[in-house]
Amino acid sequence: MKLFLPTLLALALVSCDSPEPDAAYTDPAPILRENAELKKKVAALEYERDEAVKKHESALRLVNQFMDQKYELERKMEKAGLTGSN
Repeated sequence: MKLFLPTLLALALVSCDSPEPDAAYTDPAPILRENAELKKKVAALEYERDEAVKKHESALRLVNQFMDQKYELERKMEKAGLTGSN
């Protein structure tokens, strides 16, 4: 009986101090849903970025083609003896 009473008292104290199991549990479903939504947003933003880069590169190619044609025309005009000041 001497061992039983202190053990019972210790168990009672431990059970009173421990938090409820439900209070420590966090449902992962909302976090997983938010993570999936964020991944979708990131994918959409990456797609928009890639499309913008493609458009920018296309515009840059057109500008470069125009400048090449302009310089070629200027060289032909110089060879023909024509200048922009005539």
